[in-house]
Amino acid sequence: MAHHEPAQPGAGALSRTEGATKRAGAAPSIQRPTQRYDAIVIGGELAGLVAAAVLARRGFRVLLADDGTHAPDRTEGGFLLPNRPDLLPPLRALPSLHALVDELGLVPRMGRAIEAHPRGLQLVLEDARLDLAPEDEVRARELERAFGTRGPAWMRSLEALDLPAGAWIEATHHLPPQGWVDTWKLRGPARKLRGHLQGKETSDPLMDAAHCLHDLLAPAPEGLVGLSRTLSPWLTRPSRIEPPRLEGALAAFLASHRGETVGSLPRTVVMEKGFAGVQFDGVSVPHRGRVGILALPPERAAGLFSGRARRKVEAAAAQVEIQARQVTLNLVIDQRGLPPGLGSLALVRLGGQDLLLSVEPARRDNGESIEGLFTLTATANVLRSTSFEEAVQAMRTALGEVVPFFERHLRYEAALEGPAMRLRIARRRPLGIEGIDPSGPVRHTVWASRLCLPGLGLEGSLLAGLSAATIAQKWLTKGASR
Repeated sequence: MAHHEPAQPGAGALSRTEGATKRAGAAPSIQRPTQRYDAIVIGGELAGLVAAAVLARRGFRVLLADDGTHAPDRTEGGFLLPNRPDLLPPLRALPSLHALVDELGLVPRMGRAIEAHPRGLQLVLEDARLDLAPEDEVRARELERAFGTRGPAWMRSLEALDLPAGAWIEATHHLPPQGWVDTWKLRGPARKLRGHLQGKETSDPLMDAAHCLHDLLAPAPEGLVGLSRTLSPWLTRPSRIEPPRLEGALAAFLASHRGETVGSLPRTVVMEKGFAGVQFDGVSVPHRGRVGILALPPERAAGLFSGRARRKVEAAAAQVEIQARQVTLNLVIDQRGLPPGLGSLALVRLGGQDLLLSVEPARRDNGESIEGLFTLTATANVLRSTSFEEAVQAMRTALGEVVPFFERHLRYEAALEGPAMRLRIARRRPLGIEGIDPSGPVRHTVWASRLCLPGLGLEGSLLAGLSAATIAQKWLTKGASR
């Protein structure tokens, strides 16, 4: 839906946008191919960007076809608006993230760019409001103030869900599982991890909040293994990074290592006894590639294939039952409208509406900060039976409890319908975090998608991307086929 300027000064405009708004830093137009590529990444999911950057670092020629659907920010109304609250762990708190930036040589840069939310994660509950501050003593005092003597004990119960490092590392060697062999090899680590968690889950406000946060961060939040891995890096020291964020850093790295990017998806996949390249509209000859990496949902990929390959993609899509979608609400408000007690990251659970809320300085569409203005970005999971307009109104009502009278200070308002959430996966899941099989629909194709490990959130995308890069490198260096 096209954006309409507000009729009155200070009024916000509401627009339903999924791919219509543009990402900051427009991608170059499609050019006639001048050479063959080793790998072609189709789609802009984070896992695909990870695979593209890693392969480029290892000396392969990479083409990224990204239409901006999965961008972390968009430009609208003269502002740069986050498509979701910005949330990262500290660099060393997530081994897969540290391994990625270390291989790319970005540790110094990312180490400086990632900064902690000063007050940690703020919980806004019906009967309590508190900060899970990074400092142990401050956090303990806050817990006791909000919940009495039970508060610190509840926090210890939540921290006890942390998984043993050895068993988790053993499991990650087979994640995401490619076929029955990896699934079989996961049995041992899965038993160790599930045994460690047995009997440790409790029922209290902190554990309920943890499950809520997992639901907002992971597409398929089932099981304690996913809960532990998704929350542990964020629980006491959640962090953030300014635009162009992690995705922008990976895209810039790809460009600096002779990778190329086009700002649209191909019209079709070229198949000659397997993956052979892609064909774009407006270009008479195909872009040739030896390996195809699919970094988009199966339902979007189905139209790129034909015949038996298309039926395989549709079968992968059929494994995923979508129960909810993500909706994001952006409010640009004057600083005077921010309550003094509001932190930069909050989990809001009011009136039956769960929100993840972030607050950051407002930015113009060129990325420049605007003095005196802030952008509030709230994300919720909305059932498919709920209309977009109803969802936005419920989110506005919940935000009104946290930021009273925000309409008085509102400079701009926009909303976005995002990706599928609360997915139900119709396949065996030893750890409760697995999704679609990474094996692609034709020879020398592999999925690099959040749907490969939907129970892990960010870590799932990182592991899926690193795995796709390893598989592609094996094919490229040894000519091995599946």
